Amino acid sequence: MRKKFLFLLCTLFLLGVVAGCSEDPKEELEAYQKDFRENVIEPVHEINLELTTASNDFNDGVTNDEEVVLSLIEDLLNLIEEKREYLADMKEPESEAGEEYYKALDSGANALFDYYEESSELIEALADGTTKELTEAGKDMGDLARERKEKEDVIRKLQEKFEEEFEVEFEPGRVL
Repeated sequence: MRKKFLFLLCTLFLLGVVAGCSEDPKEELEAYQKDFRENVIEPVHEINLELTTASNDFNDGVTNDEEVVLSLIEDLLNLIEEKREYLADMKEPESEAGEEYYKALDSGANALFDYYEESSELIEALADGTTKELTEAGKDMGDLARERKEKEDVIRKLQEKFEEEFEVEFEPGRVL
């Protein structure tokens, strides 16, 4: 009798511990959003802004330092690769909502990265002055921009859904 009681007590305790370990969807969604914004999107946008500024200065004749532009392109591409790996190594979501949101963020980030990679090829072609490469690099930009916008719309819809369902407060502004 005592063994049964002890077994039952241990089982209830373990169930309580396991149930207590599962993350609240609201907290999980907020954590993913914060981590994604701070560690993936903001660093990529910062270096892309530097690249865009340097490229515009180069194209406007303010500077003629092609090496600065090419160096920033290399920095951007390295950072994108690093952030792709970061996303792949992120902790797996525990909740169904977290998994759905993570997949949307991952898909959106990869669409953004594809867009930036293609735009860096376009900028490099502008810096080199090669029209053939410029034409090739510009071909896919419209499709990639549309794909990026579609992914961003999916993320926004999920945010609206989760704001209602779990009362999650997502920061307004840029999603990707």
